[in-house]
Amino acid sequence: ALLLGIAFQAAGRLEELSPQSVSNIAWALATCELLAQGCANAPARAFMCDAMVVAAGRLEDYSPQAVANLMWAIVRLTSRGAAPATARLQLAVAAFSAVAARHATLHLMEFSWRDLAGIAVALAHTRAQSAEAMTFMTLLVGHSAAHCPDLTPQLLLNVAQSAARLKLDRGSMQAMVDAIAERIASGQLQLNDVDQRQWQEVIRWCPPQQFWA
Repeated sequence: ALLLGIAFQAAGRLEELSPQSVSNIAWALATCELLAQGCANAPARAFMCDAMVVAAGRLEDYSPQAVANLMWAIVRLTSRGAAPATARLQLAVAAFSAVAARHATLHLMEFSWRDLAGIAVALAHTRAQSAEAMTFMTLLVGHSAAHCPDLTPQLLLNVAQSAARLKLDRGSMQAMVDAIAERIASGQLQLNDVDQRQWQEVIRWCPPQQFWA
């Protein structure tokens, strides 16, 4: 109730709030699962919709973490379990996702790996294959392939799985998939059960080079 009250008050004062405050409120609403169908959650959804509009025009003022957290929260407006999304809402989420992807592409080196992977997962959540999203994923996958030895299994597989779910061009993914496969084969990368499920999804879309016919 307290968080919904904050959302109700904040929705009318978005221009006065700092980017970090907007991102924090959005993240908290999504984390507490206050975007589900029902009149009680209307203030949360109204805040998120207004935040999309305001933030899209001022992402340059948002920190990389704030962009990633806001993106993660916004895509949950159209997720399963949330209220049925209207065509207008789906378009709004897709439009914001494209703006965020373009921003992340232009500022890639300013983002932490965790935030980059978070944006990738959020884009895959929408399944929106906008030019901005696919450009970001292509760049991120190449960047990840070059830094494969430095990344954890979770980060690598979150990026690779997101690319697979967005059906990124296999040629763009091949270097990253091969680098992961080599680390697994050499014992440098240990996968748990969750990792293994992600990896199987990745290689169903883009098998390692040695498995190509």
